[in-house]
Amino acid sequence: MNKNIRIKKRKERRYNNKLKKLKQNQSEYTFDKVFTFQHFMKAYPKCLKGVHWKASVQNYIINSVLKLYNDFISIRNRELPNPVSDKEICARYDVFTITR
Repeated sequence: MNKNIRIKKRKERRYNNKLKKLKQNQSEYTFDKVFTFQHFMKAYPKCLKGVHWKASVQNYIINSVLKLYNDFISIRNRELPNPVSDKEICARYDVFTITR
């Protein structure tokens, strides 16, 4: 019986702490504070880490700042970012020849 009471109190304590932290985060982190262009630019190098050698990543790097800005503006307006059109996808494929 004593063990069950301690477990129940611990669960209540954890739940109350979780609620308190959630309320604090909701008041501290608003949509406008979280979605800033600086946060996008800070996360950009982390996303590229370890995949710089891929051709698709190198093509993304070329237009990345403009793409990030357009995505940021669309998210700021509470819209989904525009998908890449088929024309842009086809223009990105490069033909490589392998020589020995």
